[in-house]
Amino acid sequence: MNKLNKKQWLRLIKISFFIIGSVALLGFAKSLRNSETLKSIEIVIENDSLNHFITKDDVMQLLNDQGFRVVGEKMKDINLHRLETLLGQHAGVKKIDAFCSIEGILHIQITQRNPMLRIFDTTGENYYIDEDGYLMPTLSNYTARVPVATGFISDPAFKLGITMQQIDESDSLRKVCIVDDLYKLSKAIQNDTFLQAQIVQIQVNDEKEFELIPLVGADEIIVGDISDLNEKIEKLKLFYSQSLPSAGLNTYKTINLKYKGQVVGVKRTDTAQNNNNQTISNKQH
Repeated sequence: MNKLNKKQWLRLIKISFFIIGSVALLGFAKSLRNSETLKSIEIVIENDSLNHFITKDDVMQLLNDQGFRVVGEKMKDINLHRLETLLGQHAGVKKIDAFCSIEGILHIQITQRNPMLRIFDTTGENYYIDEDGYLMPTLSNYTARVPVATGFISDPAFKLGITMQQIDESDSLRKVCIVDDLYKLSKAIQNDTFLQAQIVQIQVNDEKEFELIPLVGADEIIVGDISDLNEKIEKLKLFYSQSLPSAGLNTYKTINLKYKGQVVGVKRTDTAQNNNNQTISNKQH
């Protein structure tokens, strides 16, 4: 062998010893972990500053109710998949990850769902739409502070367990469901800091058109359907920034965004000078 080949052999031998040693070390660590007795549980709940759908006490209660006596058990006897499935069935849980550390600690990491809108339908049902389009039942222990949707909402999606994806992929479901449009509208509200601070309610009228109820100012903002939604939002923000400062925040009873290229404002009767100027148009370019 020449000198170069000897170096290659030495390098190969070192790599082999490293791999064998690593495998042996991992095997030893796994064996040690499996024989280790669980000493404690560490629970981390993300988004707990925003929502409180599930607490650490709730997690412990669920485990106890299902017979999980994890502390004092061998790590090899802990069914992590069953544990994750159990906690994942909680309506407020979006994601869960459970694992045991070599120190004898069971780590449970939970991500809560983040609702955007609470729906009250005509059948008496009420539920949330979260940021992922998941239709989430309400929970008695906590109420999220989000806008509400009311009015002519008789949607089968929640009762039948229909997902947003199923609605998007079916022409027939899109004709009978309105939660998909409510999701898109509430998503647009959440993604805009101005609207997020202003809008407290979405009203669905008898023509299945959307009306926004703001915190201050006009009694209602008529959106119509969700076509050209981004354009309508920009028109509204421009109207607020250009027309309302001079006219006054409470001048208009209704702001209508339905019409292409314009905003139509209907003045309150006590601020309108006469019947002919109760409705104004604000052309947008």
